[in-house]
Amino acid sequence: MSSILIPEKIIEDYHKNFFECPYCRDQIPLESHKPLAPAPCGKCGKTVMIPHRVSDFWLFQQIGSGAMGAVYKAFHQLHQRSIYAVKILNRREKGNDRLIRALQREAHITSKFSTHPHIINFITHGWAGDEYYMAMEYIQGQTLLEKIEAEGKLSELVSLEIIAIVIDTLKYVYDSGFLFRDLKPENIMISKENLVYLFDFGLTLPNEVAAMEQDVLEASPIYVPPERLTGEGEDITSEIYSLGMVLYHAVAGQPYFTTAQEITGVLKRHVSSFRLSSEVTKMGKISKDLAAVITKMIKRERDERYMDLDTLIHDIDGLLKARIAAKH
Repeated sequence: MSSILIPEKIIEDYHKNFFECPYCRDQIPLESHKPLAPAPCGKCGKTVMIPHRVSDFWLFQQIGSGAMGAVYKAFHQLHQRSIYAVKILNRREKGNDRLIRALQREAHITSKFSTHPHIINFITHGWAGDEYYMAMEYIQGQTLLEKIEAEGKLSELVSLEIIAIVIDTLKYVYDSGFLFRDLKPENIMISKENLVYLFDFGLTLPNEVAAMEQDVLEASPIYVPPERLTGEGEDITSEIYSLGMVLYHAVAGQPYFTTAQEITGVLKRHVSSFRLSSEVTKMGKISKDLAAVITKMIKRERDERYMDLDTLIHDIDGLLKARIAAKH
């Protein structure tokens, strides 16, 4: 947080009905701007975000957004030295009962896993006025997607090290009775200390519910298993498919599917023929042993994929050991 954005000052100014521009320190009147909305500073012209209090949290900077809601950096009314990540519903949807229930469910599920060392800690959730919120630990770092985009692509060693931690974390979630169901580089965080975290349990379902037929397509079609596209139930092999797509993206520097035409080719009956015709060219620049593992992970037919995480862990472990040995 900038030295200019001092919690005590934000609170003091808020009660005086203005916000101080962090760039030029001009006073921006609150009555002329909506909370959390971008506001141009009348003096320097730069765009700032008007802080907003939700319960005991002061939201001051947006750090992410999705179909359900947005996540903001926030400080606590009493614990002002710590930064939190607070998720609330999109401004136009904050009265949407379906989304409110979804965020409540996400908070309930997230709280079950927050003691795991590679899952972002859940802090609290609740109502504040007309706002439902969920507060989590704030991790300073970058998502896996941001890391890939910054570096072009990741080495096979680094990619395998990250994916091995994600697999172990998914196994914990699965053994606890749930499928994560939203594996993508945007939902994997790499801290400044290079620690790996999984977050965003918005689509997570109990195993028995995930196994039932679904009539709603959720998440990006780039990473979701084909069975979700056709409305079938999902199991652990579905998670393995999405893992394979994430691993491919990391080592190749781009998603397996990169154009609208390709994504269309995933849909329903076309998915099998498309996958078979594209595997050879898409895996060309990846080491043969790793390409073989990824290819097995993303097979169209579930019974051709890895059938459990333990077998996948064994093979990923072997790939890792070979690359560590080669490095030395």
